[in-house]
Amino acid sequence: MHDGQSDSTVSRRRALGALAGGAAATAAALHGIGCGARQGAAAAAPAEVERADPAPETPAPDPFITVEAEGSHREIGRTIGTTLSEHIAAVLGSEPSFEPTLAAARGPQRDLVAAFLAASRASLPAVVEEIEGMAEGLGIPFEDLFAWNCRSEIGAADRACAPGCSTVGVRDDERMVLAHNEDGGESYLGRMFVLRARPASGVAFAALVYPGTVAGNGPGLNARGIVQTTNYIAPCEVPEGIPRYLVGRSVLEAESLDAAVTAATREGRAFPWHHNLASLPEGRLLSLETWPGRHHLVEVEGALLHTNHLTHP
Repeated sequence: MHDGQSDSTVSRRRALGALAGGAAATAAALHGIGCGARQGAAAAAPAEVERADPAPETPAPDPFITVEAEGSHREIGRTIGTTLSEHIAAVLGSEPSFEPTLAAARGPQRDLVAAFLAASRASLPAVVEEIEGMAEGLGIPFEDLFAWNCRSEIGAADRACAPGCSTVGVRDDERMVLAHNEDGGESYLGRMFVLRARPASGVAFAALVYPGTVAGNGPGLNARGIVQTTNYIAPCEVPEGIPRYLVGRSVLEAESLDAAVTAATREGRAFPWHHNLASLPEGRLLSLETWPGRHHLVEVEGALLHTNHLTHP
């Protein structure tokens, strides 16, 4: 979100406690690795400065809506769609790019979207089923919702896309900090939600989600202590392949940091991306730049700054 910036030392106990605790605990943990309203009261005035009236306190941020879902991927998607049907409809109805995305998917980019779907069914059928379940819960055509989950690829094929998020990381002998800023559009302001999911894989996760898309674009962490945030990278071209949102969703069920890298670099990707990946048990932080057909990995020691460019050697 435009005004959502916070940072905190990533704590295994705090992060994993969010998965076992209530919605408030989940939102608090996600503030530590990703987006959220600014926290805390305004700074006090110096003691020597007199005020005629005390400054009003900054109101506490409203907690994110939290959705609990478990079962198969289709069941998880259906729970999200059913629980947040009006909420997601409001987002899609106010998002300026929604109708142009559908128009492109039904028209000039129809064959490209069909290729995205074929590649996704072949490589990530469970994530496709999650989108199918969400469409069932929302009561909208699956083809439209899948196209919306390809909006980066469809948009880049038609026009230049605006840059997105920024990340700062610090990793040394004493601490590991991952601070991430989500630059979502105004349609999402006050409408993001936290998904706490227990899929059939057994790897529970919590993630900040953009309504209408699968989890994995916003910050997330799972019960194995794997953390992911992402940064947009603009493509020069968009080949046929797996859309980036589906790739990000697959990372959330990674059993280990190595498995997260494998998921993020699976063959047949259609879009570049930058993944910030951390392992709380190992105290490791990775910067992973991906491009269709290739990738580059850096183990962070010291400081990391990443915006929306390919910065690795």
